Amino acid sequence: MKLFINEFAKDYKKISTYLYFLISFAILFIVNFAKTRGDISQVQGYHLIVELLNVVTSISYIFILIMFANNLSQEYSRGTIKFLYSKPKSRSSILTTKIFLAIFNYFLFTLVLVAFDFILKYFVFYKGKINLHTVFTEKLGEENFNRIVWQHLGIIFLASLVTVLFYISLVLLICVLFKTQILSLVVVLVMVLAGGAISGLSTLIIPKFEYIKYIFTNIQSLPSYYISFNGRTIIEEAFKLNGRSLLLMALAYTVFFTLVSYIVNARRDITLS
Repeated sequence: MKLFINEFAKDYKKISTYLYFLISFAILFIVNFAKTRGDISQVQGYHLIVELLNVVTSISYIFILIMFANNLSQEYSRGTIKFLYSKPKSRSSILTTKIFLAIFNYFLFTLVLVAFDFILKYFVFYKGKINLHTVFTEKLGEENFNRIVWQHLGIIFLASLVTVLFYISLVLLICVLFKTQILSLVVVLVMVLAGGAISGLSTLIIPKFEYIKYIFTNIQSLPSYYISFNGRTIIEEAFKLNGRSLLLMALAYTVFFTLVSYIVNARRDITLS
């Protein structure tokens, strides 16, 4: 616990952490402002709540992955990893603490951004559109599988959490392998932001080589599969994958990337000067 608290304190002493929050707030403000430029007379409160969590989880995981990559790669770039390893803590416990901090940061970022976006919607951009007494018990349409709003929100969050855990394991592997801060961040951003393009290209190959559908970039489709009927249909037709396959892929890749990272980290020779 002490190690976790120390790592947490290091994160929230950085100006960059608060800059990420400010950028996230700005993105949410711009998104809400842009959407209210059109006709909002037919906007339903429960759609606003569902949209809120969709947008927030997407923003959250991008910034916490950048923070996680910085946390790991900076230790190597600045040489502070030598001092961490000189303390009476195992290498695996240090790595585990950083992973748990990334997960905690995801929950914290999501909570703060949900609160901020809700305030924007409820008090600024969509006054009177959200009825707190009924909004979470409304029933969604067939496009969202006729779920109750609170059920749908829970599924969105869980699907996003599984995706985030996979990306944390991927970032962990990249940072442990490359060590250099700038290179690690570049590779992380390319993998996260260009994942959709890679998945899109894979659909051109799948008809001839069906096993390509198991490429790890397709895991980012997991939330879309459970959010909407159209998303599910597209994924099943284009990627030939269903929900069970995506969940198994996420579990398998997460475990594999994490194990390889721990093995590499345990065997790496770091001489203390």
